[in-house]
Amino acid sequence: MKQNNLKNIEVKIPVGSMTVICGPSGSGKSSLAFETLFAEGQRRFIESMSNYARQFLNKAPKPDIEGINNIPPAISIEQKNTVKSSRSTVGTTTEIIDYLRLLYEKIGKSYCPTHHCPTEKESVTEATDKVIKSFTGKRGYILVEITEEGRVAQGKKLHSLLLQDGYLRIYLPKASEAKPASKATKKTAGKKASKKETPEVVPTNPGGLTQEEMGTVIEIGDAAAIKKGLPKETFYLVIDRMSFNEDERGRIADSLTQAYEASIKYNTTLVTRRATILTTEGQRLQVSEEASCPVCGYTPPPLSSRLFSFNSPIGACPTCKGFGNTLDIDEEKVIPNPNMSLAQGALSPFLDAKCGSREKTTSYVL
Repeated sequence: MKQNNLKNIEVKIPVGSMTVICGPSGSGKSSLAFETLFAEGQRRFIESMSNYARQFLNKAPKPDIEGINNIPPAISIEQKNTVKSSRSTVGTTTEIIDYLRLLYEKIGKSYCPTHHCPTEKESVTEATDKVIKSFTGKRGYILVEITEEGRVAQGKKLHSLLLQDGYLRIYLPKASEAKPASKATKKTAGKKASKKETPEVVPTNPGGLTQEEMGTVIEIGDAAAIKKGLPKETFYLVIDRMSFNEDERGRIADSLTQAYEASIKYNTTLVTRRATILTTEGQRLQVSEEASCPVCGYTPPPLSSRLFSFNSPIGACPTCKGFGNTLDIDEEKVIPNPNMSLAQGALSPFLDAKCGSREKTTSYVL
């Protein structure tokens, strides 16, 4: 390396790390950073392009070096900041942020902020494959959640609608068993009603499987259940009970299709179809046609380039609005001594020299 003040210098710089070049004036810092590393990286990058693209680019002169290996394309930024906006960063100045936003939009994958598992969307075929893969050899239920506030009808009207459509069973989670609808479950429910603690749903693996304590399946077609009515709290509609095996693939797909349709038929707040799979051992899995968390159903916003721009209200931090800093009042500086009264000068800004003397400030406050 013989560029300018650099005389027969050999340098090894690790790739993928931050390296700072420092030294006294005239030691060759700029010659190494700009006229050697940047110039050679830019020159090799331009040479990799077509002849048509090269004619529109300004190629830096070749540095005075004997050889250089493993140098990536380089970007150089002027030391003086000509942009006066506080929103400007290295990414916006070099326009790298535009490529990163497009990259994140196309190949990015969203995760649930609570359970830290990737959000997934499953068609009926994909959901069937996932159920068989997760629960091979086990028995369980395919369920549809009927929410407390979003159900399509209330009371006897909903009860009549479910019976009319051929549904005869519902599933009550463990925390909702205080008031069973049939006499057959009164004894077991009476023993469990004293336990008011809601069981915690614990994720068992990143695939979205959770473990919970089994609730109760209740018949809603007998006379006692019709007289009692449906529970007011959230319950699950039992679509089918089966074995999750490869031999039952067709039946599983049909039941999931029916569950998907029932989810938007009986819930007015849902816009995408979903279903819940629960084994007799308490393993739970949620599937949905929309990208959502398989544990809690969290649905992230759709990935778009504006979501990754701090200059857009969609992607900007709600606290700093994309500026990177916040304006707030430091109460300790405004009131250094909270034991003082206003007449004694508790408000420190009023005692500033620009506001006059302490006596004038005190008379002004009073």
